Amino acid sequence: MSAFIVIDSQLERLKHEQSVDVFGAVSRMRSQRNFMVQTEEQYAFLYDVLVEAVETIDTEVLASGLYQHLMKLRQPASNTLLAQYLGIDNRREPGHLNSNMSGLELEYKHKFAIIGYY
Repeated sequence: MSAFIVIDSQLERLKHEQSVDVFGAVSRMRSQRNFMVQTEEQYAFLYDVLVEAVETIDTEVLASGLYQHLMKLRQPASNTLLAQYLGIDNRREPGHLNSNMSGLELEYKHKFAIIGYY
């Protein structure tokens, strides 16, 4: 629960000040409640959420444009964009990626590869 309080406060700070201070926020909270954000995993979660918030700051899609946005995500990505997006270098074995994957599939494959689930 305390991690979500920190996330909320830091997202507000990010919106108004374009900066975050996780350690400072947790320290201030601990002056009132001792057991706020206790584990390394909780800190890692906080930073992961805030990094993702910064990287995907403008992800809203108007309802009127939702269908077009979904159709764009479902289009197969070009091989050039695929290579740029995933940072593929020449050392990877051929056939490593399916060139018929949609943009949405590529996004999830990339995220899962980073965290070791793919």
